[in-house]
This record gives sequence, structure tokens and C-alpha cells, in this order.
Amino acid sequence: MRNVTTEPFAAHDLRGCIVEKVIADESPLRAAYKVTTPRRKVFWLHRNQPNPHMLFPIADQGLVVNPKIGGYAWFSDRDGRLRPAR
Repeated sequence: MRNVTTEPFAAHDLRGCIVEKVIADESPLRAAYKVTTPRRKVFWLHRNQPNPHMLFPIADQGLVVNPKIGGYAWFSDRDGRLRPAR
């Protein structure tokens, strides 16, 4: 995986999180991003099939129904920057 700094993401909701852009061959279930929170919880952001610019999180451990990162359940990288969908 390639580490992507949080600077270009400018989303205050991801402050303190480590965001890594994932190489397609190395990702579980073809995730686009790996997000690690300050409390070391790991989430994988997956692309929505009908709207590929929209991403939703899946928790790495445990069964979490509709997980949220920073209070958001959907994200977008349409303009090249990972941001919560509002």
C-alpha cells in the first residue's frame, strides 16, 4: 500500500486519521482507501458500483452495521480529494 498524506485531503473530519491509497491488487475486496483512526480502528473505503465516485466504509474487525468515520457514512473523491459526502 502506498501512504497518502492527509494534507491534500483537507477534510477536517479525517483529521488525525491515517489515509492510505490502496493499490488494486493488494486490497481486500478491491478497496480504494484504508483509513486508520487515532484509536487504531481500521476501515476500508469501497466504491459504490452505480456511482463509482462515492465510497462507503467497511470495518476491518467485528460486525459494524453502517459504520461511520468522523460521523460520515459516505465519502467522495470525485475531484481527486477524499472528502465526506454532504
